[in-house]
Amino acid sequence: MIEIAETQFIDSGSVIPLDNLIEQYRINGKDHYKNMWDKMKWSDGHICRLINWGV
Repeated sequence: MIEIAETQFIDSGSVIPLDNLIEQYRINGKDHYKNMWDKMKWSDGHICRLINWGV
């Protein structure tokens, strides 16, 4: 199993919040991810990753 220290990527600015992009491009993932939406949010409340939920 590979362990990724995502905190380092997010804290360094290497990963950007996806909230605006999801809204801008009208990604229809909200229905697909509705059970996991809050779990994908980072501690600052932004979504910085989309998980492989049900894929």
